[in-house]
Amino acid sequence: MALAVWASYIGTARILKPVRALLEGTWRLASGNLGHHIDVETRDEIGELARSFNEMGQALHGSQQALAESESQYRNLFDEAQDVVFTTDLEMRLTSINRAGLTLLGFPAADLIGRSVHDFLAGKDVKRVQDYEREHPPGAPLPALEVQLVCSGKRTATLEVASRWIIKAGVPVGRHGIGRDIAERRERAKNQFREQLHQTEMLRALGEMAAGVAHNFNNVLTGVIG
Repeated sequence: MALAVWASYIGTARILKPVRALLEGTWRLASGNLGHHIDVETRDEIGELARSFNEMGQALHGSQQALAESESQYRNLFDEAQDVVFTTDLEMRLTSINRAGLTLLGFPAADLIGRSVHDFLAGKDVKRVQDYEREHPPGAPLPALEVQLVCSGKRTATLEVASRWIIKAGVPVGRHGIGRDIAERRERAKNQFREQLHQTEMLRALGEMAAGVAHNFNNVLTGVIG
């Protein structure tokens, strides 16, 4: 009897040891320790479970590293973009904004996050933007929109904003937008137009002068021919 009890105890211990290892590994995995490895000591079903657990942990660890690298690349693009990049919730409250946006508006991030985009709209644009939002409810296509913002020091900036819905689990939860300051582009276009107009006037004057010279020259030639 004693021998049977001892054999039963040894057998139970040999079974429970890898089970406890699997249980501990599951807890560590749930706590975020994706690099935890279980030593595989047997070739039975429990050993197969341990090998599968290790493979799953390695796959999750690789996915976590790839996600972290992707987030880092997105953060670099977000912060280093020359255009204003921002996100909002469905009520148009800012949830993030990049350095270009902070520089343009002239406020620190702490003064912007949580505030409504409407707070920075020029008076003439408030109703127009509200009408735009009513016409394009969550999930509807969002065409580009031109808005004028009031920045620190009462400066104004005109942005052309392209945005899209942020979708989670199939439901719109906010917006992601990119705004490009078009004041410089408009000024450049005005300068190009002025330059083209100036060149056109010069060509017209040269044409009139050439026509006058040709007329006078024709009169002289008519006398010579006679």
